[in-house]
Amino acid sequence: MGLCFAPDASDLRVTLDTPDDLRMLRAVVDARGTSLPSRAELVALLRSRPDLAAINAEVRQKTLAEG
Repeated sequence: MGLCFAPDASDLRVTLDTPDDLRMLRAVVDARGTSLPSRAELVALLRSRPDLAAINAEVRQKTLAEG
């Protein structure tokens, strides 16, 4: 059983595994400052700023089996 969030934001990549992920997270900090956003605030920011979400959108997420 997994966690489900609404609305679905599974198309957004918010993780730090690659240099592109780091670039996207730095752009988020530049856009909103260093205070920790809630999940809803982060999703809203990335929805309103597709340029930020696009920074690491091409990175393929590994499956759990891939580690």
